[in-house]
Amino acid sequence: MKSLLLLTFLSAVSGLPRPSLFTENPALSSKSLLTRETPAAAAANTTASSCSQAVLALASGIQSNIADQNNELATVTALGNVLAQNPMDLTLYSATQASLLSFVQKGIQIREENQRIAPAGNAAIAGLATVAMAQVAELSLTVSLALGGNGTDVAKANATVETLKGDFKGGIKQNMMNLAAATANCTMSAATGSTAAKSVAY
Repeated sequence: MKSLLLLTFLSAVSGLPRPSLFTENPALSSKSLLTRETPAAAAANTTASSCSQAVLALASGIQSNIADQNNELATVTALGNVLAQNPMDLTLYSATQASLLSFVQKGIQIREENQRIAPAGNAAIAGLATVAMAQVAELSLTVSLALGGNGTDVAKANATVETLKGDFKGGIKQNMMNLAAATANCTMSAATGSTAAKSVAY
């Protein structure tokens, strides 16, 4: 009788589900591992696309314009130092003014090319027009610094030099904004970014 009861009990127990020693983690299931997005993939999906060749060309041109503006600022500062001499070296003054004029004319050429190659609808177009208007005034002021037959009016020349310093600094700031606007919807490579940093260093 006892044997019969034991067999009945064992039969009933064997039909119950056995507890698992390793509870399955839904996050580690084969299905979730196949469908889960990796951090790298998530970053790629949220990162802007690389800039087109046309935008990169424009960005490079704006960087070149900034580098030229740094040269303009350095040269007009040197011209102010010459004006501070007593007596003033007229030969050095004339050479420095000619160098400044060359940089201003080069900056105009670079900006004109940037306007020519700017992709239609690019956000930097309006800023390039602002630079163009400023360059007209800068060219006129630079030409006015040329030595006349009776030398130069030092006080007037100093005032013009100070005006140009402010104009060139403003132009650099404007072109930095132009560069940011030109590449607002895309990313430049690390190499291009380092080039930009070098071009604005002075």
